[in-house]
Amino acid sequence: PYSTVSLGMNALVALLILSGLLYGTFIDGTFWKIYGAVVTLYLAFVLVQRDHKDNPKRKTILIATWDQPSDPTSILISNYRMDNAFAFVKSCNAEQKEVHVTLTHVLALGAAWGLHKMRRNVGRLPFGTFRASRSLGVTILVDKEGGKDLVPVTIWDGHKMSIFEVASYVTEKVRLAKSGHDKRHNRNTALANYIPSFIVQPFAFVLTYAVTALGLSLPALGVKSDTFGHMVITNVGPMGYTAAAAPLCPVVHSMGLLCAGAVERRAVVVGEGEDERIEVARMMTCVGTGDHRYGDAAIFVPFFSTLKGYVEDPKGFDEKKYKDMPRHDEVKSE
Repeated sequence: PYSTVSLGMNALVALLILSGLLYGTFIDGTFWKIYGAVVTLYLAFVLVQRDHKDNPKRKTILIATWDQPSDPTSILISNYRMDNAFAFVKSCNAEQKEVHVTLTHVLALGAAWGLHKMRRNVGRLPFGTFRASRSLGVTILVDKEGGKDLVPVTIWDGHKMSIFEVASYVTEKVRLAKSGHDKRHNRNTALANYIPSFIVQPFAFVLTYAVTALGLSLPALGVKSDTFGHMVITNVGPMGYTAAAAPLCPVVHSMGLLCAGAVERRAVVVGEGEDERIEVARMMTCVGTGDHRYGDAAIFVPFFSTLKGYVEDPKGFDEKKYKDMPRHDEVKSE
């Protein structure tokens, strides 16, 4: 659905264009020359900065069809068996004491591998076109004091990291966030204490669009392009919820969001034919919310199959077993 703000902006743009057309037709024909020159320059700019392999016809139609998401556009529900993940976490913590590994770290690393496997379709949408990203980010939303704040902790190119490196980095960032010592986050959100929401909304969107979609760093304003990743992870398990569908947040500009529920024991059917039987297993429901502008459900198959493979067996995970979708520039260089 289109938001009230978007409809208002579209109506304003349409009114300006209509006014210009009427002015050029009935008052001053010079307008048509100026209008034509501006349109020509705009089209030339779009054609030059647009990578046609990254932006086929279907991609353009998708971007034009959907407005900037303000609620979930597409939802996928997955159930993961967590017995091996629990055993993996236990063994990781038993063999060393420097860092405490958790299921959140396992989920984050699985998502990082998933993004790597679908990297051809991982990117941003600057100026209404798709641009593939070179670095792949997974953001974990950290709850502070039971809902007082949500602090983003982002790991980049996590598929190149070990589970211990992920755990060490995330743990330190979480410690800073929960203690209120994350200076960058505190500085970025300080204005929300003093100005009303109708001013915060456009300011936050424009600022995050500049740093996230366009990749600009604005140190003077305290914001950098590495704040938000392409996939966001949030966890409602600690609140006792077994599943929840979380909305996409426009200012984050992410491709999708994973909402993990509490792990619980469930009866599952395993085996086939005469070997079919019921077992009790530790299961977790994970609800994925995706931004449909990035593509149809098919482009996320490598992500979710890889995520499932890692989460259900992190110790035995072999990334070579999963379909790889390299970027077009990688294929050219081979």
